[in-house]
Order: sequence, then C-alpha cells, then structure tokens
Amino acid sequence: MPGKFALSIVSRMPGFLRSPVIKLLRRRLGPEYQLNAADFQGLRVLILGPARTVGEDLACLDPARFDVFVRLNNGLDMPIPALGQAARRCDVLFHSLTSDTRPVTAAALEAAGVQVLVHRTPTKGAFLHTLIAARCFPRQALRHIPWERYRDLQRELGGASPTSGLICADFFLRAPVQELAIVGFTFFTTCYNVGYEAELGTDDEARQRVAGIGHHDPAREALLLADLVDAARGRGCQVVLGEQVEAAMARLRAEVDVGR
Repeated sequence: MPGKFALSIVSRMPGFLRSPVIKLLRRRLGPEYQLNAADFQGLRVLILGPARTVGEDLACLDPARFDVFVRLNNGLDMPIPALGQAARRCDVLFHSLTSDTRPVTAAALEAAGVQVLVHRTPTKGAFLHTLIAARCFPRQALRHIPWERYRDLQRELGGASPTSGLICADFFLRAPVQELAIVGFTFFTTCYNVGYEAELGTDDEARQRVAGIGHHDPAREALLLADLVDAARGRGCQVVLGEQVEAAMARLRAEVDVGR
C-alpha cells in the first residue's frame, strides 16, 4: 500500500502518467479493498436513507433487532430521533468522497461508530481516492464497490447515474444477509431529513432540483430497485421496505405507466 505522500504525488501527475499508475494499483490492490458480501452472512442489515420520511418508516420496525446500521454520505451527521439512543449510529457508511457532500472527518466517523467506510467508485480512476481515504482514516476498514458494478447499474438506468442509495441497496440485496430493511428513501419525491443538508426546502423543490440537474433518474431507479428486491426475495432473502419507500415506488411506477 503506497504512503499518503506517494498517493499525493500520483494525484498530481498528468493524466497520461496517472492513468497507468492507477491501473496498476487497482490491479494489485483492488481485490483486497473490495467490499465482501460474505462478511454479512446471516446478519440483519438496516439501510437508513436520508428522506424526511425515515422516522415514519422506522415506526413500523424494531431497529434493535438489526446487527448492522448503514448510512449514506451526509447521513453520517444526521441524527434520527426515532432510533432513540442510537440516533447517530452508523456501522457501515457508503460515501461518494466527492466535493458535493460534506467532508468526512475522523471525529465524525468515530462519534458514529463507523467500522467500515465504503467508497462507491464510478470510474476506474476513482480507486485512487479509495486508497487516499484508507490512509486518511486508518481506524476504519476502507472498502470499495468496483467501478464495473457502477457501470452496470448505469446501463440499467439508461445512462443515468445510480445514487449512493441504489449502489448500497444493490450490494446488500445480493449479499447473503438474513434480513434487509430499507427505510428513508423516496427517490427525490420528498425533501431530506433534518441534518442531511443545510437547507431542507420543500418536497416540490426536491423534485425540481433533481429534474433540473438531470444526473439521476428517480423513476427508473425506483423500478430497478423493485426488480432487485423481487430477485432477492426470490433467493430467499427477507426484505422489508418502509411504508413510505413502497408508497414512493408506487407513485413513480404510476407516473411511468401514465407516460407510456
């Protein structure tokens, strides 16, 4: 594993030099840093999304029965009162490690109890940021989702970028977990929960913002997640969706059907 100084030098190289170096690093270290589904064999996993409806979804669950709490990006700093004393608990954090999210700090990771930090790598070159993060946060296990899986999901979404939430759910829906609960996702049909972003806005503003950016495709993502859930259940995995998650999926499916 290269040191922080060496990685810093690589990051400042011209592209024609940087690319082959990252390719070599990815070939040698990629498998070692890949998130392993077998590590979650037989566990009960709870994915906590950032939508304002997360508390409503949790009201129908017993969070205490889950072994692993998973959060996304700014969710690291987002207290969820419905979790009681575990309001900030985060065992596994999926993070983009990009500038459009709040910077990850060692103090925040420690305060939340993060054991594994997962970098979703959208490109081959993004693996360099995985290695840099591994040096910056030595107290957490650094893992990554291979860029090939990001590419595959992007193709299934017709070219739209998969959200961190979809990448996270996709991983656990294909893992040998005993139970998976997914709460706090409304596919941008509602605003974020308090604490996720500085400005909450309204539900309408949330929809208008994602539509204006054009980076994600909420309707396609909802339909794809539904297919992934059906496939996991077909393999015998117990999958529980929050009531508001299911409601948002139904709304978006209806909109798609009307538009056909």
